[in-house]
Amino acid sequence: MKIKLEYPEGATPLDPNEIGGLKYKHITTQGELDELEQANIASGLRWLARMRRKDILTDDFAIELHHQLFGDIWKWGGHLPKDRKKHRRRSDPDRCSAAWPDGRCSVLGRA
Repeated sequence: MKIKLEYPEGATPLDPNEIGGLKYKHITTQGELDELEQANIASGLRWLARMRRKDILTDDFAIELHHQLFGDIWKWGGHLPKDRKKHRRRSDPDRCSAAWPDGRCSVLGRA
């Protein structure tokens, strides 16, 4: 699959293995990918709004939420990364409200 992706400065490009994790093989541009991801995230947020669970601060809930937000588009949605360090955000002073000493980025409370 050939996807023509353009990345803003400081963004981490998707490698071929990550692109292989897409469930939709017709995607050819970053814009198409962004639209599908946004629709999946909106669906996941609607799911979250209907939740009545009290045990949301658990690994199981976080994994289920991840699946709801990304699982329709990506094969890895709802699965823990094998290499957690690789998935850590790096700070970008223009986009981060706070940066951790190890370079993680906190945007609106997300690390």
